[in-house]
Amino acid sequence: MEQFYLYIAIILSAIIIMMLSIAVVYYRRKLNKCKTALVRCINENIEMREKLPEYELPHFIGRDDITPEEFTNIIHNILKRLLYVFTFCLMI
Repeated sequence: MEQFYLYIAIILSAIIIMMLSIAVVYYRRKLNKCKTALVRCINENIEMREKLPEYELPHFIGRDDITPEEFTNIIHNILKRLLYVFTFCLMI
């Protein structure tokens, strides 16, 4: 009888792990789509930076333009943090 409960627990934990993995993959793809939309929005509105007053500019625009690699690293770090937040929320 105890072995039966053990098998049920193992099966349920495997199902939960698969569901969480699917959720992580889903949100990862959704975040990548968001990143693409953000890059397109920034590229379309680059002339808006020149129209803003100096005191309203974000800090990274006040200096030289950021390189695509820096921007990619920033977005990648944001995606990692969001994945950790989603994982933490799923644990609660």
